[in-house]
Amino acid sequence: MEAGRLMQLVGVKPTNDPWVWEGVSSPLGMGNVRPIAYGGFAIATAVVAAGATLPQNAHLVPYSLVGHFLGPASLQSPFVCEVKSIRNTRQFATRFVLVKQRGKDGTLRSVLSLTLDMIASPQSTAEKLQQHQQNHTDPASVASVVRYQPRTPWHIDAPDRLLPVEQHLAQRVAAGELDESVVAIQKRFMGLWFELFEMRVVPSSMMDQNMIGLMDVRTSQDELPLQDRRAFDWMHIRTPLPPTDGSRGPAVCEKLGMHAIAPVVAHLATLAFAMDGAIAFAPLSFVKRSLFDAQVASTLEFALRFHTDVLDVNQWLLREIIPVNGGWQRHYGEARVFDQAGHHIATCTQQCVMRPSDPDTVADMQALKPYVPAPKL
Repeated sequence: MEAGRLMQLVGVKPTNDPWVWEGVSSPLGMGNVRPIAYGGFAIATAVVAAGATLPQNAHLVPYSLVGHFLGPASLQSPFVCEVKSIRNTRQFATRFVLVKQRGKDGTLRSVLSLTLDMIASPQSTAEKLQQHQQNHTDPASVASVVRYQPRTPWHIDAPDRLLPVEQHLAQRVAAGELDESVVAIQKRFMGLWFELFEMRVVPSSMMDQNMIGLMDVRTSQDELPLQDRRAFDWMHIRTPLPPTDGSRGPAVCEKLGMHAIAPVVAHLATLAFAMDGAIAFAPLSFVKRSLFDAQVASTLEFALRFHTDVLDVNQWLLREIIPVNGGWQRHYGEARVFDQAGHHIATCTQQCVMRPSDPDTVADMQALKPYVPAPKL
């Protein structure tokens, strides 16, 4: 299957060393006032490189992706991924990837370290999924001791009842709620995102109401404590990826010389790319600040954990962004992902650095809920 735009951006090609892979494209910038690469490019490229070394005869799915950013990435050269096999058993495969970039003098500089863990999933093969569907059984419950998951406490409309981003923004401009200059700034920051993903705006999302902090307006969440404020959006990849059941083969692009990307790896890389977005700067919107108020707003480290063995970014996915803790020029946030059936399929947590543009800034301590001890049982 011909690789789409995102897979061509994060694809890799082999080198003389079977454990070293080089990106076929230079990364692009997004969501940052500085001319540096969007972190999701390094993550997704590392995932694709790690996937190229996985055994082809096993049905493996991801359960954990943990990484640390080691420095900003340039827009000028492709990534070089050095992969190391940490574990290969009948049940598990673990890969460690060190992502580097070549400087003007030819030396390689590390920008990301990443560990990918995969697990064998006999219940999610195409044959097994078909059996479960015929028998009306939940594949996640089969041979499992427990089955439970959270639900978002907010009422969120289905994506087919919401407007595409372009129509939603045009409607707000026509109603006089939004200035076209603000839309232009958002497009400058997030244009690539809208090119790669189709979006549906959730009107109750605080990041939509104040346009990622670019507008100083009253929102429907102003009366909530900071930790209770939320951002939501629906998304799916614009160019469909091959289904993970293997019915259409891997994603390839012969003209770029890229290595074929297995369907499971393609869906994993896409979600990993997407989940690096917004968490780093979401608190700015929650406290009614914008990207211009932060000199630095970048991810330091992250953990992406998967709660499904049938990952599908071709379908609509709901992202919920949650602020957890902030201070000491850092903040910690979480994003949860749900499918249209309400299943909680993934969680991403990040610790991020955030330094103010004005060094004399002193943050206001957000009011905390009164401490109430748990009742004795």
